[in-house]
Amino acid sequence: MDNIKLFDAYTAYVFQKIYENFPKCINFEPLKELKNIQDTTNFSEEEKGIIFCETMLWLEENGFLKIKNKIPPTDRPLEPMLYQGFYCVRLTIKGLNLLSLPKPKTFDKKVGEEIISKVKQGLFTEAGKIITQSMFEFSKGML
Repeated sequence: MDNIKLFDAYTAYVFQKIYENFPKCINFEPLKELKNIQDTTNFSEEEKGIIFCETMLWLEENGFLKIKNKIPPTDRPLEPMLYQGFYCVRLTIKGLNLLSLPKPKTFDKKVGEEIISKVKQGLFTEAGKIITQSMFEFSKGML
């Protein structure tokens, strides 16, 4: 499913940016960010932008990051929509813990370091799969 591939790629991209800049907050403008993320889906730019926005909202709703301001300033629209930007985004303690987890079975680096490496190589989907799997494993440990 292409929407899941985009979710994985966008999650990896966002986590790579906020992990590298931690503890500083950073800004994301969805349509500008899409130019930095490689994908092979057939979605329109607007659809990709909406999926990027929904990914940001999902990550915030699940406690992995905190978004100080959104434009437009709505907590959650009734229908998915394209936001102009997400401002002052930073990791929460939950997000930092997730990215600091070691993954000895598949690689020697922490999850965050592996994500940074994969994204810089342009391997967005692969990086996203690592982060998504790590979120599932991390969430199991939280129950």
